[in-house]
Amino acid sequence: MKHIAQQYNFTPRKLIADIDHQITNFEFDLKDGIKLLAMPMNPRTREVSEDESWFYLSLLYLDRHQYRKKVNPFKRVLEFVKWIKQMHECPVDHVFYRPYSIDEQSHLDDLPMIRKFPSTERLKKAYQRVWNAREIDILDVEGQRYWEIPF
Repeated sequence: MKHIAQQYNFTPRKLIADIDHQITNFEFDLKDGIKLLAMPMNPRTREVSEDESWFYLSLLYLDRHQYRKKVNPFKRVLEFVKWIKQMHECPVDHVFYRPYSIDEQSHLDDLPMIRKFPSTERLKKAYQRVWNAREIDILDVEGQRYWEIPF
C-alpha cells in the first residue's frame, strides 16, 4: 500500500448492505472525481488476501461533485493497475473484478455518485475493449464469473 500511496490518496470505506453483510474496502481517488473501491481479496474465499496476490476492484464510480466529463474513468483504472505493477517486488499477481450494474444496490446510496448506471452487458464490452479483460474460472457470490485484467 505504501507504493500506491506515493501516487494515490485513499481512505478506508465501509458499506453496510444489511446487518449481516458489511463490506470494507479502500476508496482510491483516481483524480478528477473518479473513485475506485478496491482491496486485496482472495476470490475463492472472499476474504482478505493476506499475501496480497489477488487485488479486487470492487466498485468504480464517478463523484457527482467532482467528475470532469472529459476524463475516461476506464483508462484511469488502467493507469492505477499499471502503477501497482511497477511496485518493487510487487505481491499482486491478479487484478480482478465482477462486472455488474449497480442499479439495485441500495447500500451504495450514501456514495456521492452520478446516478446513471450502464447495464452489465455494456460494462462487460467496455472492460473487454479498454482493459483487455477476460473471464476467469472463479464464481462470485451470484454464481457469475469474475473477470481479470491482464497483469
